[in-house]
Amino acid sequence: MHSAPAVRYPVPRSARAGHALAWLCLMPAAPYLYCWVSGLSAAALAVVGASWLLAAAVLFLQWRGMHAGQLRWDGQAWWWLPDAAAQTDERAVTVALHLDLQAAVLVRMVGAPGRVHWRWLERAAAPAGWSALRRALCQRRAAAPTSPEPQR
Repeated sequence: MHSAPAVRYPVPRSARAGHALAWLCLMPAAPYLYCWVSGLSAAALAVVGASWLLAAAVLFLQWRGMHAGQLRWDGQAWWWLPDAAAQTDERAVTVALHLDLQAAVLVRMVGAPGRVHWRWLERAAAPAGWSALRRALCQRRAAAPTSPEPQR
């Protein structure tokens, strides 16, 4: 089986991921308002509100920390190059496809120090390279045969 062709794909900070995180932050508003209307004590409301704000801040900082860059498949391995870095700062990463929505995919990138980064890759970032990227993400390496095939 042949390896997928080499591809370089831009990975901007995803606006869709930002919108999804914003919705996640807004979802606890209804139960919080219900507790407020139903007369929960001010101390309990303060604790719930503070924990809600803390969770929203963590999600926002996580989204802001998603640095843009380029993901590159050279036919054998994946490489990550942050936009702010020099070309020599390219790092080898392991990429695993977790969700494929046809126009967007969710991947997990693990770098050398073991840091895990989740990224949304979207067709809109580079429509011309989208098919090649998906082929590289979806390829299955054929298992090496246990015994060599006879030569003809």
